[in-house]
Amino acid sequence: MATARLALILACASVAGAIAPSPALAQSTVRYIGAEDPAMNAAEQRAISELDAFFRHLAVPAADETEFMIKFDLSRGGADGDVEFIWGLVRQRSGTRTEVTLANEPVNPDYVVGQVVTVEDRWIDDWSYWKGDTLQGAYTVRVLLDQMPREQAAALRRDYGW
Repeated sequence: MATARLALILACASVAGAIAPSPALAQSTVRYIGAEDPAMNAAEQRAISELDAFFRHLAVPAADETEFMIKFDLSRGGADGDVEFIWGLVRQRSGTRTEVTLANEPVNPDYVVGQVVTVEDRWIDDWSYWKGDTLQGAYTVRVLLDQMPREQAAALRRDYGW
C-alpha cells in the first residue's frame, strides 16, 4: 500500500512578516500526492540538490532576496508512513538545523500556524525565497500547478513571477 504525502502549497499565512497569501489560493490549500509520483520526486530531488546554494543565499542574501522559506516533513517520517510537508519561514540557521515559523496551518493538531519549530536538513524537501518579484525554488509547488484548475494555476504563476 503506497503511503500518501500531504503537500501544502505555498499559500502562507501572514506570520510575522512572512509572505502574504497568494490571492489565487485559499489559505489551507492542501494536496495529497502519492509517494511514487515521479514528477514530485524529481522536484524534491532538484530542490535537495540545490539546498546548499539556497543556504548560501540565506547566509548572505542579495539586496533583493527576501522571505526565505523551507518545506519540510512536519511528521519527521511518521510511524504510519504518511508525512505532512509544510512551509516554514526561516528565522535562523545553525549547523544542519534551521529554526522556522510555521507558515501554513498544519493538519497535525499538535502544531499551529506561527509556531516555531527546529528542522533538520534531512527533513527538507523544497525551499523558496523572493528575488525581486520572482519566487525562486518552490519546485514542488510548480509540479502541483499542473493539477490545479487552469485559472488558479495561471494566477499563481503570475503572483510568483513565473
